[in-house]
Amino acid sequence: MKILHILFDDYPFISDWGYQENKISYYQSINNEVFIISAKYVPHILNEFITYDLKEYEKYSIEGHKEIKIFRLKCLFGQTVLAKKIKCYKGLYSKIKEIHPDAIFIHDLHALSLFSVSKYIKENKEVICNADVHTNYANSCKNTLSKFLHRYFYRLIIQRNIKCINKLYYLNNNSKLFIQNMYGINEENCNIQLLPLGGVLSEENEILHTSVEYRKSNNIAENDIIFLHSGKFKEEKKTLELLEAFSSIKNDSFHLLLIGKPYKDIEEKFYNLVEADNRIQYLGWKNNDELMEYLKIADIYLQPGTPSVTAHEAMCNKCAVLLSNYGDYYASFVPNECVYYVDGNKDIFKFFKQIDKNELDIQQLKQNGYLLARKIFDYKKQSEMIVK
Repeated sequence: MKILHILFDDYPFISDWGYQENKISYYQSINNEVFIISAKYVPHILNEFITYDLKEYEKYSIEGHKEIKIFRLKCLFGQTVLAKKIKCYKGLYSKIKEIHPDAIFIHDLHALSLFSVSKYIKENKEVICNADVHTNYANSCKNTLSKFLHRYFYRLIIQRNIKCINKLYYLNNNSKLFIQNMYGINEENCNIQLLPLGGVLSEENEILHTSVEYRKSNNIAENDIIFLHSGKFKEEKKTLELLEAFSSIKNDSFHLLLIGKPYKDIEEKFYNLVEADNRIQYLGWKNNDELMEYLKIADIYLQPGTPSVTAHEAMCNKCAVLLSNYGDYYASFVPNECVYYVDGNKDIFKFFKQIDKNELDIQQLKQNGYLLARKIFDYKKQSEMIVK
């Protein structure tokens, strides 16, 4: 089977990153020919993370898998902000026709180039075409221009092409509400289904072995608690508030690992807080495979700010997880017994105090989260489902 992923996200496909499209294509390439089409456009916010020139064509080889072929197309209006907003990929229709896929999965629909996909589907009605929508009120419609684009420009594009979509997946109830209000999409005009971002499920014996070996190598006691926080550290991530709350609890059995990179606007304060507490270890930026190893090591993954799929990966590695209630992002598929929810800075302090006083059952949170991950987050299961 030939499976084509078309990315209308705000970033290009990066072969060694750990996003949804990477993981799903990984599992699909075991038995299928997998192709990726994305833009060559690199938004300004990612310039410090993508420091090399992206090729327009790349082959990605994985042992035991079929080769994944990646095409990065140029955008109309080049590298401008307008290019990012319109998302018109040059030569998209011709490239789809050249690949001649049996199934297409579209990552996000808000793109002028959706017309090119729709044209191909109309000419090849036997092709399965499913899609997902990542936009929601937590990450979109933050200003007047964004609201206009989604409610009028993208809405018109999606309404004109929705019939080419067999199944449309949304991330959570927030996302479902967004597509209803902004795009006019509901159960009456499209087959819409819940599909949260997932993770790679690790086996319990593998997690235990990795954790034990790390503690031995780093002289960390069995009952000590290892916390982990990761990502692109910015104001919305609540990294600074997290560091302040952690340092307020003087417990020598607490260890905090930081993996990622601070944005310049918080950089000075970030390093000052790290240097002031010898229980905090900043490990810098790690690739996705390295991060997954640290998730096996950690007892608790901390995500007090903006949503990230790493929280799902953490549950797949049997971490207890702290999450923000912000924007009702997780409430629709992550029940209270599976994570610890915080509403603000005071709750972050309260969380560390409760652990310090042994008032939280961390092991139960780990187990509940892991069972949930097996049920809804497993990318291997998702990779099979989305092309049916």
